[in-house]
Parts: sequence; structure tokens; C-alpha cells
Amino acid sequence: MLHDVRFFDKGHDQDKIDKKYGLSRAESIFTMKSNDAHRFAALVLMMEKQWSATRLMLTNVTKVLPEDGVVVLLLNGCDEPDAIREDIARLFPQVVFHVSRENLGVAGGRNFLLDTREARKADYLFILDNDVLIPDRYFHDMIGFLDSHPTCGVAGPLVFRAHPETLYFFENGADSSGEAFRFTSSSLVRRYLEVGYPAPFWFGMNTDWKRAYGSTLEDIRQKANIILGRQPGFSITHTTNPDILRRIRDGETAIETSNVSGCCMGMKRTLIDEIGHFDERFHPYGNEDREFSIRALKSGRSNYVYPKVAMFHGFDERQETTQDFKSMKQMIEVDLLLRLSVLDGAFERTLSFGAYALYALIRRGLRALQSRNVEIFTETVEAISDALTIHRTRRQAETDAS
Repeated sequence: MLHDVRFFDKGHDQDKIDKKYGLSRAESIFTMKSNDAHRFAALVLMMEKQWSATRLMLTNVTKVLPEDGVVVLLLNGCDEPDAIREDIARLFPQVVFHVSRENLGVAGGRNFLLDTREARKADYLFILDNDVLIPDRYFHDMIGFLDSHPTCGVAGPLVFRAHPETLYFFENGADSSGEAFRFTSSSLVRRYLEVGYPAPFWFGMNTDWKRAYGSTLEDIRQKANIILGRQPGFSITHTTNPDILRRIRDGETAIETSNVSGCCMGMKRTLIDEIGHFDERFHPYGNEDREFSIRALKSGRSNYVYPKVAMFHGFDERQETTQDFKSMKQMIEVDLLLRLSVLDGAFERTLSFGAYALYALIRRGLRALQSRNVEIFTETVEAISDALTIHRTRRQAETDAS
């Protein structure tokens, strides 16, 4: 049975959510049920139009979910959730379901999930995108990795692209037992190492995060190498680094990374208690996972890829959209915000921000001339201005709070 939060007894289970999101938000959020404490919580964020992909993902996840875990789902930004919540009540009664009529963004939505009763009482937290397929023993193996690496901040698996034939297998190969929704990490990694397929989606990022995320010169050099078809000496992503492939082949069990993809972040609850939640300045999305992972590094921890575990990712409609100048505006804004957020010292931030802003203006200005669309350039100026305004507002709020 579904209940409106406003009718709940306002005990300790709801206090933190009410304080963070305010009564107006709390009144627009529904919950399906409230479970007892579990060892771990899998937190999933979805939009209304992503229900088809999410249904497939939940079918897979609930088939491999151990008894000591719980799935918590937030339907983010939906005015009429009845059809979806009825489907969830019928198909996935074990899933704890929330709805926010307001779009909280990716960071805001994940923060809401982190503040739910199930997440606050869990020892381990797993953030999963709504379009992933995970193997048998995923949670068991990732928890084992976190336990065996006490200095770990965020950990994730190898992530492979979910190609159409992969999706077809899961959608059409299921029998009444649902066994077709189960696969092992070893079979997936072995197939990749033997035939190079499926293609990697994410294997981690270079541990030199300042060079990877804060150097405009490196950004230009990487793009030039792509155009010229050359292999860069410095690989930003592990998927293009031949040394990482060698280490996976050699059976290495821990590969350090600067950030863990937001589609598959695993961590102990104590990390949230120490470094805080996701930064909601990255709204509606973009770089919130990188900023969070770098904060974990700055706390003295290491982030890892665990190459003995693998998953599929990327089969909802978001992966098929092309970038236009408006999405480029968002990308420029969050790239600038990341520099302002994680780089140390005013000079370092100013130099990196200024170099990237100039590069963006030149690049997008040339694109505007080529396409005779001045809006491309003006949107770039707005992105730079918005990034500065958001950063200054945050710094002022921090100053006022102190």
C-alpha cells in the first residue's frame, strides 16, 4: 500500500529528509514501504521516460539481490506516477519506491536516496544507474573488495557497453524462472579478453586527476591525437590504456582510478558520513561523480576498479541522443565548475578556469561562424557566466555559514 509522506508519523526516519528538502518537497514524495535495516542498499535514480529501461534493470537486479540487501528507487520529476508505481507494486514488491514531483537533478536525487532510512542504516551503499545489468554475486564480491581494502573510498567494476544483442538476450531469453537474467563476471571478462567483445564502457580513469580534469592543454592534445589517429602517451581513460589491459589479463585484482563512474559506485556508509553528499551545483547532471570521487581521494583514500567484477551499462534512450549546442553549454558549465571545486589554491583555479574558458570561446566561436548560428557562441558565454555565478554563490553561502 502506498502512503503520502505528509501523513507519516514524523519520527526520526523522516526528520533528516524533511530538514534537507523542506516541507514542500516532502509533500510531493511518496514511498511504497519502509524496510528494516539491511546490510547494504542499492540506490537507483530514474526519470519517467526511463521506466522501460528501469523495468529491465530491476528484473535483473532483483534476481541476484541477496536477502541482506534492499533496492531503493526514486522516480525523479513525475507529476503522474500512478501507472509506474502500480507496475512496481505488481512486479517488484520488494523494491522501496519513492517519487518526487520536482526534478531534483542527478546529484539532488542521489542525495535524497542517501538520506532515506534504508541508506542511512546500511553498512554499504551501491549507486546504480537505471540502465545497468549486474552479474551474480555482484554485491557479495564488491562488499568483499571494500572489506579487504580498508583505505578504499569508492570502488566500481569493469563496465561494458550493452549492445542491442545484449538487450535482446535479456528481453527475449527469460523463462519463468528468470534465469536468463543471470550471468557471471568471469564469463563476461573472459569473452572480452578472448575476442575483444563486448566493447568497454568504463574501466576507470587516470589517477593524475589534475592533469585529466584540470589541464586545458591536455584536453587539446587529446583531441588532436584523436583527429590525427595517434595513440596519446598519456591516457586519460583506462579503456584506451594498453597497460591497463595487460594488468587485467595478468589477473590483477585492484586498479586505482581517480574517479568511479556514477553508474556503479560502491562505498561504505562511513564515507558519506565523512566527506558528505553529492554536490548539487552540478545540476541537472554532469561531473557530480567526478567531484565526489576526487573528494574521497582528498580525504586520504584511494578509489579502485575491481576487475574481477563486470557489468553492462547504457541501453536507455539517453545513450542515443546527440549533443547540440545546448548540451554543450551544460558540459562547458560543469567542466568549469569541476575546476573551481576541486583544484587547490586561487591561482591554480584561476589559471585552469581562464584557459578552459578561452579555449571554449575560441572553439565554439569558430563553430558559430561555420554554422552561422551566433547562439552557439552566446550560449558559451552564458555557460562561463553561470559557472562563475554558481561558484560565487556557493562560496558566499559557505562564508555566511561559518
